[in-house]
Amino acid sequence: MKKLLLCASLLSVLGSVPFAVQAYTAVDSSEDPPYVKAVKEKNEEDLDAALNDEEEEAELTFKEKLAKFNGDGAVLIETRDILKGRVADSEGKVIGEVKDVFVAEGGGVEGITAALGRLSLSGDVFLSTQDMSLEGSSKGYAIGLTGTEVKGIFGEIPKGAPDSKGGKILSAKVFSGKDVVTKKGKDFSEILEILFSEEGTRVEAALMKISYGPVKNAVVAVPMEAIDFELQRGRPSFSIKSEEAAEVLKFAIAQSGK
Repeated sequence: MKKLLLCASLLSVLGSVPFAVQAYTAVDSSEDPPYVKAVKEKNEEDLDAALNDEEEEAELTFKEKLAKFNGDGAVLIETRDILKGRVADSEGKVIGEVKDVFVAEGGGVEGITAALGRLSLSGDVFLSTQDMSLEGSSKGYAIGLTGTEVKGIFGEIPKGAPDSKGGKILSAKVFSGKDVVTKKGKDFSEILEILFSEEGTRVEAALMKISYGPVKNAVVAVPMEAIDFELQRGRPSFSIKSEEAAEVLKFAIAQSGK
């Protein structure tokens, strides 16, 4: 995946392309299937390490993240590059291609849909971040099973996209071009695209073009935690939390004065 150095040159060229919302089918997860138990047993230490990394990142305040993601040293990945990624098994062998990435409210990656044609398996499957020990790799993403193990349990792996949980989990493809409103329903900004962490396991920010009050067409990478998701009449709807919106406006005004 190509690394993106978030800078002024990028902000000036990003466009917006709307995408249709997909229909999601719920998956019964009352009991872990065998393949989930196998992955958990093999990768328990890796999962703990990943959770610790997320906790360390969460220690930054919103204001600190805002400064970090809009600084010269921020390394963030464009959605289009994430979607070009491949899927590797636990031995590092490429077994498929990324088809879509599913993002939860707050920015966590719930999992990906992938085509595993390299294993001669047909149909897109959903590879859950937790259940499959999904993590970033130099190729795109990697799971905690070998190709042979995947073939053995292919029939048990969920097919297609995950349950959207009322719009709280969305395809990475639907964000671009969507409007964001304040909690009072006033237009605040347009999402140009979402930006992933270097590992691709989290959406760090939404790149927004903000036009609100004294701020006109300011492009700011807004930390994902500021944005709420939901479905309205079957379509994704986005709003920004009030306190975070105020911080974003202060930041945009300060940047315009430099």
